[in-house]
Amino acid sequence: MAEGGTRSLSGPAGRRHAQLLEINSIIASLPDPTVLRARILEYINDEAREGLDDEGERHVAMLCTLMAAAEVQRLASKTERELVDMIDLHNRIRRELHETEDPRRAAAVLARSVVPVLADVCLVDLAEGPGGFRRVAVETSHLVPDARPIREALATPPDRHHAPHDPQVVARTGTARLLPEVSDADLVCASSTPDDLRALRSLNPTSLLCVPLESPGVDSGPGVGAMTLMRVRPSQAFTIPHKHLAQALGEIYHEEAPAATVEPPADRPATAAARTRNGAARSHSGYARPSALDLTPRELEVLNLMNQGYSREALAKRLRISVKTYDNHTIKIRAKLGVDNNLAALAKARAAGIIDLEN
Repeated sequence: MAEGGTRSLSGPAGRRHAQLLEINSIIASLPDPTVLRARILEYINDEAREGLDDEGERHVAMLCTLMAAAEVQRLASKTERELVDMIDLHNRIRRELHETEDPRRAAAVLARSVVPVLADVCLVDLAEGPGGFRRVAVETSHLVPDARPIREALATPPDRHHAPHDPQVVARTGTARLLPEVSDADLVCASSTPDDLRALRSLNPTSLLCVPLESPGVDSGPGVGAMTLMRVRPSQAFTIPHKHLAQALGEIYHEEAPAATVEPPADRPATAAARTRNGAARSHSGYARPSALDLTPRELEVLNLMNQGYSREALAKRLRISVKTYDNHTIKIRAKLGVDNNLAALAKARAAGIIDLEN
């Protein structure tokens, strides 16, 4: 018996249980962000984690992402009341995630517990099977004081009856499949057509926080997905401190929307792969579209393997190059794409259609 009378676990289940206990301990201790980041990196780089099954890997990665998202908001708090509220949020997340082994349910916990604090709107992309990422059409705007314009915009999308229904774009209608724990009272809209997606995009968000729900360091299998938090009120834009905190935590990429946002293209809800196949890949979210010709074939190969979730060491092994050579490739890729980290490079390449989420 383990301490406290809990049955001792061995093998992958035991390692997973130990990691979850450690994660809970970290959340409870409210550590310095550098300590939090170091612990997350330990999980990502720990070779022993290779013994976990796919669901275990995704679960640990999801918990780390949830922890990081909550920590960003906690560290951004300024008043004693806000700090007390964030401690309460940590405790709720810890309790609810302790026995959660379903990535979709974990996404529901994030939506219910963290999103209403951080954002007006939450967009979720999840991997569906081994084939890759597909848009799971969940467009939720939580009950904020001025949510009425958002609800009205989503309720009356333009050309509602004329847009083709693409099942690859819209994988879900209603709330039961992805966010079963978000009640009808908290859900403003679940999109059911591409028009709903376009209506939401046309709100021209003030700023975005993209939270990768991925399983970094795993050599095979898709990541969990990505969650984009949006703020649509000019007075509530994500600030520079949010950006710095997010970058320090390592798993969140922040992109400020431009002051003047261009009307989204008609095919924007489609996956990057579909846009590329249709010859209609375009820039969005303030990105300038780089040309794939600016990258060498090897650099494109490195980008695509990064997009598939390969770790630094695993990618170097796959290409039979040294880690130093890999680092040199990523330095050149970031310089050509005009970004300062690999996650931003992937986001920009996906947005431009150079690589796609279905890879």
